[in-house]
Amino acid sequence: CWRQNAGDTFACREAYPGAIGRVDVVRAIHLEGGRAVGRLFLYAGGRHYELHEYPTGTEGFWLVNKDPLEVKKQTCKLEEKHPLGRLFYMDVLNAQGASVSRRDLGLPPRRCLICGEEAAVCARSRAHAMEDLLAVIRQTVAAVLGRGS
Repeated sequence: CWRQNAGDTFACREAYPGAIGRVDVVRAIHLEGGRAVGRLFLYAGGRHYELHEYPTGTEGFWLVNKDPLEVKKQTCKLEEKHPLGRLFYMDVLNAQGASVSRRDLGLPPRRCLICGEEAAVCARSRAHAMEDLLAVIRQTVAAVLGRGS
């Protein structure tokens, strides 16, 4: 699907889990996030972009020839500053294909949109119904983009 050269970093926005990735509101988030990430990577020396459609949703890949920690720092800033940033799911990979985490930057883990606990804990335990998560996502998108489905 993609090739990686020495010194290149891939940043990946992955699909949401399960069937939620095919919901129109998630597509709207992906499009808005893709524009924001594209602008960020254009200024960061991005050299390549790929978009893939999967049954679970859409994934975008950017090839950026920058230090992976710096790219992760920039994606975390985008998550914090963009009105839909909490809804973006971005992953940065180093030249060996290993994920660069928020922890690598000394940042706290992402928080659950519903209860504020660590998002990974809620996701693993399936603490919240998918319908509840989708309702929060729709409310956020409606407030920012003026649409919710």
